[in-house]
Amino acid sequence: MLSAKSISVNRVSSVHGSRKHRKKKKKRLTSTGGDKQVRNSCKADKKAWLIQKGTEAQERNDSKTLFRIVRELTGMQSNSNIPVKDKSGKIATTEEQKAQWVEHFTEVLNQPEPTITFDFDSPYLQNCAWT
Repeated sequence: MLSAKSISVNRVSSVHGSRKHRKKKKKRLTSTGGDKQVRNSCKADKKAWLIQKGTEAQERNDSKTLFRIVRELTGMQSNSNIPVKDKSGKIATTEEQKAQWVEHFTEVLNQPEPTITFDFDSPYLQNCAWT
């Protein structure tokens, strides 16, 4: 009579002895050497590129080039070219966008005079410790 342990051992050995498993193992063993060389080459190229960009940034004395190189190295992208829609939902041109900004800031900055003003010369403020 077969025990449960011997059945599980036979099952495991049959799985590992299958043709599909042997093909995968052979493929993995033959392809790892080339993959490792490609990965190491990519790492070396990236390191050389970073060093070259770093020395370029160090040799230049203008901040514009420095920040361009930093953006290039970090992968940051500016979102300044996002289309802006007008109030009706259509994409606005550059002139329309400028007109929208003018309208916005005139509304925000040109506020009416406040109805209640603070009296800085009040007798209550004359006795305060911070004055």
